Amino acid sequence: MDKPTLIRSLLSIFREYGYEGASLSKISERTGLGKASLYHHFPNGKQQMAQEVLSYLEQWREDNIFIHLQSSTLPIERLEALTNSLKQVYENGHVACILAVLTLSEAHQIFLPQIQPVFLRLIENIALVLQDAGMTEDQALERAQDTVIRIQGALILSRALQSPTPFLQLMDKLPKQLLSNI
Repeated sequence: MDKPTLIRSLLSIFREYGYEGASLSKISERTGLGKASLYHHFPNGKQQMAQEVLSYLEQWREDNIFIHLQSSTLPIERLEALTNSLKQVYENGHVACILAVLTLSEAHQIFLPQIQPVFLRLIENIALVLQDAGMTEDQALERAQDTVIRIQGALILSRALQSPTPFLQLMDKLPKQLLSNI
């Protein structure tokens, strides 16, 4: 198994079981790699696995989220690209946000330095799009923060209901809602 495929498999495992629940036995079983092979790829064990998953997602966000939010297209187009990318990364609301999963773990302090900047940057970039659409800086920042809260809430609700409907409904209406009353 090549490293990118292994990282994507680890992402799935951590989303499903959380950090504590993703034992090396489960990881070995799901990846088909023995513990020795896992330690060969990740000498620092499970913590390194999770950190590399976060690094993989950091690059994914650059290529699929931030590139759109920072483009020079119309604000509505940037926000539609955002929701399309979110649908992709969260498999249309069928999977949990790994950032949320890791912040709920007992090891959250380990991952906080990688997670906190993601949320701050996402809020900042959404706010910049909203400012480009005509909102004041304060309004845009408040609405951007509310947007991230709504996205995370929709993911939790979709998971709890075992239905992607809440997440998909939010993604479908979010771009226009964000730009309403400007």
